[in-house]
Amino acid sequence: MEKVFINKQDQAIAENDILGYDEGAVYADTKQHSKEVFDLFKGYVVEDGLKQVSKHDFSKLKKVGLFTRYLYSGGKDDAYFKGRNWKFEHYMDERHHLKCPDGWLKSDINLLDVLEYICDVICNVRAKGDMELLMSQVTLEDADLRLAFENTVRYLDEHAICANYDEIIEKEEENSEDEDD
Repeated sequence: MEKVFINKQDQAIAENDILGYDEGAVYADTKQHSKEVFDLFKGYVVEDGLKQVSKHDFSKLKKVGLFTRYLYSGGKDDAYFKGRNWKFEHYMDERHHLKCPDGWLKSDINLLDVLEYICDVICNVRAKGDMELLMSQVTLEDADLRLAFENTVRYLDEHAICANYDEIIEKEEENSEDEDD
């Protein structure tokens, strides 16, 4: 995700100086703020999200022979795998598998991982036609969701850069010049 430049607010607004409020400045700051929220959301949910979900289950495709043998074995990692634990490798390779087969939670999970996980379970349950399974399959501990939330906040904060409006325009012009080259 590219950095999103956040314009510093008008000083009167930032300091809650009621007498210094100017309707035009408030309007401009609100419009700028809306654009910044849009850009940050778009970068994370749309760009990062689509990039992540476009690789959904890539390890199954990359190792289709092992995956097929795993399915043929009834979901057991046995002699077919010559000491390899296919399910463990798959869970480690895929962001939407929030927990590994032995139950420990990945420490870098984020809200995109959680959304992909929910979509994965819904698609699997729908394909099997057993909607009663849905809520028993979609489970996440409060502490796990909290960790995903905190990791997402940190990630987004790292990508939001505060700057003066002139600095933002200058950076955008530099980026457009780089794209033209």
